[in-house]
Amino acid sequence: MGNGTSNRTLNYRFADIHTHPLINMRYRGKDLTGWVKPPWFYNPLRNQIDAIKLKQSGYGICVFCIYAPFRLPPWESYLEEFRKQVTVFKNFVTSCSDFIVHARSSEEVKSALEQGKIAAVLAIEGGHMVEDPSWLEEMKNEGVFYITLVHFIERRIGTTCLSMRKRRRGLKDFGRDVLFEMKRLGIVPDLAHCSEKTMRDVLDIHDGPVIFSHTGARRFSPMHRNIPDDVASEIFRRGGLVGIIYCTYYLKRHNLFGNSRLVVDTAEHFLTLGGENGLCIGSDMDGFIVTPSDLKDISQTPVLVENMEKILGRSVTEKIILDNVMRFLELYFH
Repeated sequence: MGNGTSNRTLNYRFADIHTHPLINMRYRGKDLTGWVKPPWFYNPLRNQIDAIKLKQSGYGICVFCIYAPFRLPPWESYLEEFRKQVTVFKNFVTSCSDFIVHARSSEEVKSALEQGKIAAVLAIEGGHMVEDPSWLEEMKNEGVFYITLVHFIERRIGTTCLSMRKRRRGLKDFGRDVLFEMKRLGIVPDLAHCSEKTMRDVLDIHDGPVIFSHTGARRFSPMHRNIPDDVASEIFRRGGLVGIIYCTYYLKRHNLFGNSRLVVDTAEHFLTLGGENGLCIGSDMDGFIVTPSDLKDISQTPVLVENMEKILGRSVTEKIILDNVMRFLELYFH
């Protein structure tokens, strides 16, 4: 394959439930419909994902996350920002319509895969974008699969893992209202970035599906950002998803280096917690992260798949890279 992608024969389809190419498309006006030079090391201004790499790297499902900063100009609302990013996303998909489809349901995902196309799915990272629960219906109609309830700072839904003084407060009343409406509409809550109290509050009151879209294991990097083992086990028990992030710092304590074996080691640990049918990939590519040395961009996805197959076996690898996500979507993405 040309343009720097791998020459390996691809015999798989790959699902990634957390990516961020919309950041540079929306805020820097970058055209990702063609091939974009990948970063040599860490450079947030170069993209790890573009349409050509998606096509050539075995991707079957890619979740594009809508993200907005915590402060907008006073004359704009988060609903307007949401609409702008949806427009950017739709323009991208339309430009690549011969091999990318905007999928708003599991049936549309399945149809795209059967046609050999990529199912592009929307999600929202940061519940601060939901200023009114009534907005959720429009978000659902545009095909939003999940919403990451909190992000870096304290907002109305709940406390973040970075809120040192307030993390014990957990889910707030407004957060309960949002959760209720999300359940009614079929939007899945994502616990990534939540404080432990917020995580446990959500699990206590929400009896619907739950995911943790992008994380490492606390066994290897004992930071509040990573999912606790008992929360991971509970999500797996409920039939939810836990996505493994590519950020080396989250995969191994105080580590900015290492290769894709870090991802495989993390997968092995989550498998001991009951994750065979709920483990997946949530790479956070283009989320300004430092990735393993052999996963600089998605063109190197075959390297990860090969390493997984060698260590975890083919059947488990197939579950992690696609089957678990498809099962979850068939149950909860309508």
